[in-house]
Amino acid sequence: MLVAVDLHVLRGPAPVLHGVSLRVGEGEIVAVVGPNGAGKSTLLGALAGCFPPASGRILLRGDDVTGKRPEDLVRRGLVLVPERRQVFSGLTVRDNLLLGAYAWYRGHKEAAAALLDAVLADFPRLRERLDQLAGSLSGGEQQMLAIGRGIMARPKVLLLDEPSLGLAPKAVAALFSRFRALCAKYGMAMILVEQNVRAAFRVADRAYVLERGRVVREGEVALLRNDPQVVRAYVGRGFAAFPAG
Repeated sequence: MLVAVDLHVLRGPAPVLHGVSLRVGEGEIVAVVGPNGAGKSTLLGALAGCFPPASGRILLRGDDVTGKRPEDLVRRGLVLVPERRQVFSGLTVRDNLLLGAYAWYRGHKEAAAALLDAVLADFPRLRERLDQLAGSLSGGEQQMLAIGRGIMARPKVLLLDEPSLGLAPKAVAALFSRFRALCAKYGMAMILVEQNVRAAFRVADRAYVLERGRVVREGEVALLRNDPQVVRAYVGRGFAAFPAG
């Protein structure tokens, strides 16, 4: 579905990613974890077209999309839900969601209305607040809105940047528990960038551990959750005793 090969990415003059490679298969949830400054958000930005790679390739469904503009990638099905949600606070929940469909809405209003109804079925709290300004929502509700807006773009791969940021543990658990069903319902894969490794490992199929712009561990979560170095550095004792899923 999505493959990145040997990505080198600069932010200004500073090199941030040093030869990062990853792959995401059909319907997979892949976590990218690591400490602050590891390059996780830069990686998502590069995949989404915000930071063109200095070298390396990005392939989406077999097509080379390296260097494509973000709006072109959205039309191809590669959609970023940014860190800190970035909803349009002065617009209603309804308008925020419909803006997610900007690339295809014209001439397809009935399809957009049907998709909107499907998204509202996934996030009933949003249906209750359709005419409310997005800026007045709670943090958890804004995160639902940001993800719903991403789904309205009809993604093949949804890129989520720190969706747990600023949320209470119960809100994180409620949100993350929906990811598997959302991928199945909309036929999409997901890349989940997270510092909350415990939450990410409970929903992901595979994971990449990023440090200082390099992949230092990768593999199935079932194996990484028992890797002593990963547990010691990112998860803490006792995590292996918690059930996956």
